[in-house]
Amino acid sequence: MKTRLDIIISNFVIFLSLLFGTIFLGFFSKLIEYLSGLEKEFLSVIQIGILGSIFSFFTYGILVWPVLMIFNIIIEFLGLRKEVSIYDCKKLFLYESIIIALFAILLSFKFDYYYWLFLIPIVLIGQFLRLKYLKK
Repeated sequence: MKTRLDIIISNFVIFLSLLFGTIFLGFFSKLIEYLSGLEKEFLSVIQIGILGSIFSFFTYGILVWPVLMIFNIIIEFLGLRKEVSIYDCKKLFLYESIIIALFAILLSFKFDYYYWLFLIPIVLIGQFLRLKYLKK
């Protein structure tokens, strides 16, 4: 049995998965541009792919990830009892993932920016890692 506070504190795993997922996505997309010949210098893959992703995460991403984190905390605070089983955590994480997926789909089609769809697997991986963290 886990307490509600343990589950709310475990949101740092979601934060880290969003950060590292953004870095990976930025690096991978610039690497593809470099390998396809669209980008001429490999140094820009590092500069823009990694450092630019970190900068974007804390500037442009500030519009998205705090909302997701606060939304997760509110759902967990309202949806959980004081003592929670792992089965209840699995259900709650599934609901959170579905809501975030719908949010990402809505944003991607509203703004015609389909990189938002990468938010879905990043959050799913984060929820999986979070569940592993809570099982310890």
